[in-house]
Amino acid sequence: MASLIPESSKTDFINALNDHFDTFKETITIFKEPKKVITNQSQSIYAGYGAQKEIVEYQTVSNTFDALVNFKERQNEEVVDDIKVEDIRGEVRIKVEQDCRDYIKNNGKTQSIVVQGKNYNVITDDGTREYLGQKYFVFYLEATT
Repeated sequence: MASLIPESSKTDFINALNDHFDTFKETITIFKEPKKVITNQSQSIYAGYGAQKEIVEYQTVSNTFDALVNFKERQNEEVVDDIKVEDIRGEVRIKVEQDCRDYIKNNGKTQSIVVQGKNYNVITDDGTREYLGQKYFVFYLEATT
């Protein structure tokens, strides 16, 4: 199939796409379910004195990635008339690279994503955007209340 972009120009366009991502990217933090670590203190077991006590600790599992972040026009939704409360669940779209997509989709359940200091939940599956062989992945997020 014929291409509108000559082969000699594709490298320039790909470099421009990479420059665009690098220029406007923000750092986001992705939090997964915490890892449960069960330890037993060195206790000796004597007959009739009960079992060892288990100590349960949770380790935070998170990683930071770069993403292009787009906020919806209206982050604050309308006031719910019946109870006079403002619904502040704004939507955000993030465009990420393959490594971030794999981290969100795999390695356990994603609990939240922090963008500019606010917590968001993933509300969609990933959508692939491909430009001249460069792949980006789009997720929509909703602010937690």
